[in-house]
This record gives sequence, C-alpha cells and structure tokens, in this order.
Amino acid sequence: MRRLRAFAAVVLLGATSGCGLLGLGGKLPPRELYRLTPPDSSMGGAGPDAAPGGGAAGRPALDGTLAVIAYETPGLYGESGIVFRIDDVSYGAYPSREWALPLGEMLGQLTAQLGEGAGLTRDLPLYAPPSPRARGYIWRGRVRQFEEVNRGGRVLVAVHVDAAIVRTRDDSVVWSGSLGRERPVAGGGDMPQIVRALSGVGAEVIAELLQGAARDLARTAVGQRVPADTARRAP
Repeated sequence: MRRLRAFAAVVLLGATSGCGLLGLGGKLPPRELYRLTPPDSSMGGAGPDAAPGGGAAGRPALDGTLAVIAYETPGLYGESGIVFRIDDVSYGAYPSREWALPLGEMLGQLTAQLGEGAGLTRDLPLYAPPSPRARGYIWRGRVRQFEEVNRGGRVLVAVHVDAAIVRTRDDSVVWSGSLGRERPVAGGGDMPQIVRALSGVGAEVIAELLQGAARDLARTAVGQRVPADTARRAP
C-alpha cells in the first residue's frame, strides 16, 4: 500500500506542476505485460461422473453447440492496466503493469477451456467462432470485479463475474448466474504473485459457474419431460 500511495503522490505532483514524470527528471517505470496463467487439470469443469464432451453419464445439458464470446469489461476493467483497489472505495489502474491481451478475451478463452469438461454440450465449446450465432447457444460473461485489493496492510484479489447462456434461435436467456470470491495473495504481494492469484480465483469462479449451469439445465430438462403415462393419455 505504501508503494501505491507513493506512486499516486508522484503522479499527482507531475499533474499539478504541469509537466510529466520525465520532465521532473525521473524515469517512467518499465512496462510489464501479464497474461492469466492457465489452470492445472484439477480446475477442470467436469465432476466425478462427467464424461468428456458430455454431462453426467455422457448426457449433455444442452441440445446444441456452445460459443463463448469475450466478456464485457466495463470501466477500468476494459483498460490495459491491471486494476487495484484500496479498501472498498478507492480504485485505480497501474500505468505500466498491463494485461498483454484484453481481459475480456482472456476470460473468454479460459471459459472455453474450462467448459470442455463441464457437460454443457456434446461438442467442445468454441471461443470466438467466426459466426457465434450459428451455434445453438452463446455464453456471455461480464466482469464485476477483477482486481488487486489492498486492505489494512493485506494484499488480496477479488473476482466477481456475471454469466448467462443465451439460446440463439430466439435470443432467450436459458440460464444466468453470478459468483464472486476474495482471497489473500500467498507469499507476499508482488505482481507475478497477484496475477497468479487472479488466475486461480478467476478459474475457480468460472468453473463453478459452468458446473452450476450444467447442473441447473440438466434439472430443468428432467422437469420438462412428459411422463410416459401422460403421453399415452394425450389425444
């Protein structure tokens, strides 16, 4: 936190004096680029009874294919700088510690990867296909939180994501969910450790959303089936 406050003070000094950091005789910090690290195999979306490319017992929760598109990243989350928060009210973004790819794209790619074993569709989910609406369903995500948190001398990460599955033929939402997690950064608070923590918590949140969608949609499908005796009595 001391580093953040010191940096903010230097930026404020440069702004109020009418000249940039270089004009003060200082040097801009070197540019650092980061990507979300892929999860290990334990973070997959499949449960113990799931089969590759299908749901429990190999039966998918959806009767079509699934496209995953880039997540919406409103406000600071759409910028290249990694977002930080001090307590619960002060937000900022690092000017030289940036995402190597747009955050929304990396989260979309991560979702498609984790969705391979979640049991939503028989075919593997595909990230950013040329024609998403040619798929039966689209996974849409929106970032509510994805940041470093500095609170009372502690460094944590916070991830909160909204997600929905939309049926393309009628643009109807067949499932939606929202999930957030906040967790301390292990081993200190340097940026590589923070990015690893964001990657791990982000994968955990998305995997739980995928599993929840598969579970809820499978229950809905079972509830909509017509009992055999009712079908025989139908005119």
